[in-house]
Amino acid sequence: MGFFRKVMSTLTLGIVPDDEYIEEKKRQQCPFDFNRQIISESEFRNIVETESKKIKRITAIEFDNCKAKFTVKSTSGISEWTFILDFNDFGKFTGESWITNRDNYDSSIPKVLQNNLLESFNQYLCTKDIFVCPNCDASLSFQMNFDADRRVNVCDKCKCELLNPKCNDEYIWHCIKCGTILNNQPNWIGENRDFHVCSNCDTINTLDKHD
Repeated sequence: MGFFRKVMSTLTLGIVPDDEYIEEKKRQQCPFDFNRQIISESEFRNIVETESKKIKRITAIEFDNCKAKFTVKSTSGISEWTFILDFNDFGKFTGESWITNRDNYDSSIPKVLQNNLLESFNQYLCTKDIFVCPNCDASLSFQMNFDADRRVNVCDKCKCELLNPKCNDEYIWHCIKCGTILNNQPNWIGENRDFHVCSNCDTINTLDKHD
């Protein structure tokens, strides 16, 4: 923090938060719902418990949504200390986590467990369908507004409308002018016609034959 910023902080009897602090507060405040994640809560807990058992000094785990609080026995075995791994990656589950509420900054256990869990979760995610935007190659599965069960999703990055591959039981037609999916428009009656008028921009789209 620069000298001028420190002076201003003192004069206003407050602390000027830096960009990292602001970003961290944003992350913590993002709502997290396992019903909208690529991993279920039971699968999440199972992987965390499995990896935790490999570290003998971890004696207990408490779960609070996507947070896991670990109790660790001290080297002497006389006392215990705790730390939390927070897996809320701005409202989505990506396998990444943040170490918080740490009682012992000298121990390597939190970081070791964090790395082991990231590797395990990455292996798990490799077995799942990761939806990718064909327009900008962004990973839709980790975007804030993505819902694996929704028929249509909108890419956060390029705002392109995308039909869920699991629902892709028909050819997808996009408007040549505005790019919206014609199949989802209220006036769509099927592709067995020569044209369709986009209900969003009134553009006449020719429905050419396709393989």
